[in-house]
Amino acid sequence: MALLRHPITLGVDHARFIQSGVSIILASANAQRVPSVGRALGCRLNASSDCLELFLIAAKVIPLLNDLRAGQPVAVTFTRPSTHRTLQIKAIQAKLLPTRIDDRPAIERYLREFTAEVDAIMGGSKNALLQAALGKPEEANVRLMLQPTALYEQTPGPLAGHALSA
Repeated sequence: MALLRHPITLGVDHARFIQSGVSIILASANAQRVPSVGRALGCRLNASSDCLELFLIAAKVIPLLNDLRAGQPVAVTFTRPSTHRTLQIKAIQAKLLPTRIDDRPAIERYLREFTAEVDAIMGGSKNALLQAALGKPEEANVRLMLQPTALYEQTPGPLAGHALSA
């Protein structure tokens, strides 16, 4: 399925999943097709579920931000570490804005949920190390807005790679 030129609206299950404590990895590439990747510290959907906001720490994702500023498309992968359930959302482009003070609760909630998810898998006591690696809520300084144009099942197994209806 090629990227569509119009946004899709996510259903309730998909919306709930991507806004939970899942791993969120973004990928793009420059004009020479050299890939860039980065991690988001949470996701929030608008009321109509057709626009995502992702929170990033600019210093940790410089090549990715450069590619997105150049207008390159982006793919965002959402994975629950305990089950490997994975969804991928693609967008034609993204808009970069500074984070706002009212973004902080969403980032803090995400970090709590994600570190708890990973901590449970790792047998506990890794929470501080994980938080140090991810960064602190106050370090998130980029709010990336995008409108999904494609949604894929990426959970390992026979359905991986299949396009989903929103």
